[in-house]
Amino acid sequence: MTLLFALACNTTTSESIYADDPIGRIAGEVTDMNGDGLEGVTVSADGITAVTGPDGWYVIDGVEPGATVVNFINQGYAKNYKRATLHSWETVSVDATLQEIDGYDMFDARAGGLAVVGAVEVDFGGDSIIDADGNAFDGEVVVEVTYLDPHSDDMKFAPGDLTALALNRSDPYAKDATEPAQLISYGMVDISLYDEDGNPLNVDEDNPATVEIPVNNGDLPSVYHLADGSEQQTWSFSPEKGIWVEEGAGVVVEDEEGELTFTFEASHFSWWNCDQGFVPTCAYGKVVDMLGFPVRGARLDAVGGQSSSTVYTDDDGNYVVSVMVGDTVNFSGTTPVGGKNWSADHSVYLYGYGSSSADCQPIPDIEIEVCREAGIIMNDNLELHVSGGDEGANGDQLRAWFWEPPGEPWRCEDMWDKVDEGTCVVSDPSDYPQIWGYDENLDTTTRSAGEWLEFRTPRDTYRLDEEEVDGNPVYMYETLELRGVKDVEVVQNVIDLQGGDTIRGNAPGSSDAYFGAIENEEWVVIPEEVVLTNMSGPQGTIARSGGLTVQFDGQGNDDDMMVFVTPQQPEGDAIEQGLLCREADDGSLDISGSDLGNITPGWASVSVYRPEFAWTTGPDGLPIRVQAVSGAVIEADLK
Repeated sequence: MTLLFALACNTTTSESIYADDPIGRIAGEVTDMNGDGLEGVTVSADGITAVTGPDGWYVIDGVEPGATVVNFINQGYAKNYKRATLHSWETVSVDATLQEIDGYDMFDARAGGLAVVGAVEVDFGGDSIIDADGNAFDGEVVVEVTYLDPHSDDMKFAPGDLTALALNRSDPYAKDATEPAQLISYGMVDISLYDEDGNPLNVDEDNPATVEIPVNNGDLPSVYHLADGSEQQTWSFSPEKGIWVEEGAGVVVEDEEGELTFTFEASHFSWWNCDQGFVPTCAYGKVVDMLGFPVRGARLDAVGGQSSSTVYTDDDGNYVVSVMVGDTVNFSGTTPVGGKNWSADHSVYLYGYGSSSADCQPIPDIEIEVCREAGIIMNDNLELHVSGGDEGANGDQLRAWFWEPPGEPWRCEDMWDKVDEGTCVVSDPSDYPQIWGYDENLDTTTRSAGEWLEFRTPRDTYRLDEEEVDGNPVYMYETLELRGVKDVEVVQNVIDLQGGDTIRGNAPGSSDAYFGAIENEEWVVIPEEVVLTNMSGPQGTIARSGGLTVQFDGQGNDDDMMVFVTPQQPEGDAIEQGLLCREADDGSLDISGSDLGNITPGWASVSVYRPEFAWTTGPDGLPIRVQAVSGAVIEADLK
């Protein structure tokens, strides 16, 4: 393997970190009634608009953190809305399924008229229609109607969830709905008004329309049943708040065949709902990934026979969600990674502890099998022993690079965990970049953490300016390549890493890469140095058949020693397969001739490391691997 030696580095006093205004992304999939991706849907949030591609996937960039409502509009389909909460520098998942309208009817705005689509009837008074600017409209009105039976699979087309704001029953003068509620629905309808050119219209709130929709009790317990003559609350969906809001009341009528209808007045048109509102109980839990890291901004859907709520996890992956007592609820966590959604769930019966967060029912952690690893920070405290060079030259290195998380679980597998003590495995460095370091075989595009990245030891601060390798932004020093040539002077770098050093770091961040500032993060502690005492045929020829023995100052640590034997390659060639060995930290390691026979003869580096692995959390909440090694690199000619 080409040995890398740092030529120079800059020591600097840390400056104040400039951080761009925090932003985030919303991403998701829009599907039709068959579950197929729906192309050409206009999706908007926070004043930013995107259009779905052929697979129904969309991404909205540059959304300000906080609560927002995502709008989904496609002509010929019922409108849909979803609520989301973003933290900074992250991506949250917001999906929607759109239902084709049931049909449409038309009437003259000046005369008024009755619009009938299926079992839904809407009676408009004369001169009751206004345009988007609030002006009276006197042309032909197109009425698009979509009805949902909430006791069927149609609920996947419903906007938002069934959380709501109810009127304060203790205040007879209350006009605004402010009390949290969980709804049980009996029928929903979306009514949209357009002129003949497709421009949106609405009804004048002073001249409301009368609406009649079918309702039913489904499989609800009898305590929740509607009956002939029942007065029931009406609720409309607020596109601004992303939640159902209590508006008034209507009347239930049962016909001769036992079918129920619900009649109410609508002073505006969006989605309307015939519901009962109940004070909910609550549940709480946490969403984590396969590494055990909390997934912040994960969408948590709680759906049961009487429950339907959606919330987003906080910075620590925690959530609190409203649900109904006595309901069996499926809690599903979802996060978008690598251009697709990843999910996991638990189904839990809710006994109902109470309605306050202090009395919530706990839910087991939801672990999503997804790789969210988004970068690596490497710290190498090395002594270099090169044939023809200076004994014990300083080979310390500092490196880092970051990438978009890949998603596929195997990407988070660590080859080191698969090696048993006292054994060696043949490994391909391109499969396990977290051990080998940056290589042109990496099939990922790295992303920027800003113009520079600082590493700090207790003695110095080192600033690594961003540079490009193979067109990708990375943080490392320029290097001099040495290939075992005799009598070549080794240029010693000026980095001074020592065992026991606590490594900290800063970076300014980059809004273009959705990467916030790293501010004085404590990353890892450098392990104690490895001091070599002897090696069979040091810096010379080694017969592979005879094996390789190395003595060092064993520390007796529980953590094992990491040993690489890696063939050096001609300039420009990728690193071929090498050996990765795991040995006890007892002062001596032996690599058998049969193991050495698995790699190419010729000059090779033998790297003996005392490793330390850790994790840190990136500004976007994604896990970043941190690797520190103290050790020695020996050059040998394997015959």
